[in-house]
Amino acid sequence: MQRKARHRWGTAVVSATAFAMALGSQGVAVALPEAPEKADRRFASSFEADDPVPDWLNTVDTNPDGSKRASGVDGGYSSGIPGNVTDQVTDVRASAENTGGGEVKENLVDGEPSTKWLTFEPTGWVEFDLDKPVKLVRYALTSANDHDERDPKDWTLKGSTDGKDWKALDSRTGESFSERFQTKTYEVAEPAEYRHFRIDVTGNNGGDILQLADVQFSTGGSDGPVPQDMLSLVDRGPSGSPPPRRVPASPESGPCVTPVGTSPTDGRTRTTRSST
Repeated sequence: MQRKARHRWGTAVVSATAFAMALGSQGVAVALPEAPEKADRRFASSFEADDPVPDWLNTVDTNPDGSKRASGVDGGYSSGIPGNVTDQVTDVRASAENTGGGEVKENLVDGEPSTKWLTFEPTGWVEFDLDKPVKLVRYALTSANDHDERDPKDWTLKGSTDGKDWKALDSRTGESFSERFQTKTYEVAEPAEYRHFRIDVTGNNGGDILQLADVQFSTGGSDGPVPQDMLSLVDRGPSGSPPPRRVPASPESGPCVTPVGTSPTDGRTRTTRSST
C-alpha cells in the first residue's frame, strides 16, 4: 500500500510528455497537449526604438515624415453652448466644497448637469485656469438638481491674464432659474482674451447653501468646437486634466474609449493625455 502511494506521488512530478509516453507504451491512447496558437500581432508600446524621445513640451504629435498625426481626435464636447471651450480648463479652485458628498468644484466643468458643486454657505467663489488664453464672448450657468433657493442670484464674472489681477467682465443681480438643470447664457459686454476666470457669487435665492451644476465658457460663433491638434501636455494628473469624453467606435479607432486624444497608427491607439 505504501509502495503504491509512493508511485502516485512520483508520477506527479513527471513532465506531461513523459507521462503521456509512459501511458502510451502500455497501450493507452493519450492526446498530447496542443501547442499554443501563434499570436496574430506582436505586442508594441508607444515608445518604439525609432520613436523620438518625449521632450514633455506642448508639441504636436507627428508622423516620421513630419505630418501631423491627428486622425481620430475628438475635438471637444458634443453638447454645450456654441463655441464652448470649457474642455480647455486645466484647474479649478473654490472657496469651499462638499468633498464628503462628492459635490466638488471639478463637477462644474465635467459636462454633466447631474453632478454639482456645493458649499455650505450662501456665497462663494470659483476660479478656472485654461491651458491658453481665450477671447471670451459669453458664458453659461446650469442650475443643479434640487432646492432652487440654493441657486446663484447675484454674481460677478472676472477675467485675468496672470491669475492675480482681475477685471470685472459681467455682473448679474436678481437672477433665478425656473427649472432644474436649466442652462442660461450671458453675453460679455467687452470680449477680451483671458486665461483665468473667476465667478464671485455674492448671493443666492435665500438658502443657507450655494450650489451650481455646470459652468461653460464660449468664444462665440454658431459652430461646435474645432478639433485641436494632438498635443503632449504635462499637468497635475486627473485633478488637472479636462473631463473625459467618449470617442465613438470606428473601424480605425476600435471600441469606445475615454481618452482626450487618440491616434490610430499601424493597428495601435496612441494616447497623448488622458483623464479619469
